[in-house]
Amino acid sequence: MQVGDRIFFYGSLRPPFDTQRRIGIASLVRHLGSARVRGTLHDLGAYPALTEGPGVVVGDLYEVTDDRLADVLDPFEGFDPADSDASLYLREELDLVTPAGTAWVYRHHRPLDPETMVSSGDWVTHLRNAGRDGTLGPDGAQI
Repeated sequence: MQVGDRIFFYGSLRPPFDTQRRIGIASLVRHLGSARVRGTLHDLGAYPALTEGPGVVVGDLYEVTDDRLADVLDPFEGFDPADSDASLYLREELDLVTPAGTAWVYRHHRPLDPETMVSSGDWVTHLRNAGRDGTLGPDGAQI
């Protein structure tokens, strides 16, 4: 990832969550607006996962304004560029549904239970509908 690239956030890095400030990336990106990618969203409890699939996932698009972004996000997302097989997520450049173009996305690459699928494709809406506000508890997990 480099300055000028775009990145798509679909979980706790989206507004209204405070995670960007908490992990120190708020000054490393600039919000461009809402966006959508093809895939399936899953609820893993404390956080969501985007996988390949037929649906559409709702999120927010950002421009990378500092080359250090990957240095912070890769460990946060459980991605090791030197060992993608052992990584929880992969950082991939995917085509956007809207707006046009591509963006970096952290995509979960391990099999997930179909029962965890989020039918709306929207993590914020899903948490609100489930009565979970998405705030972080003392252990960093969403509650």
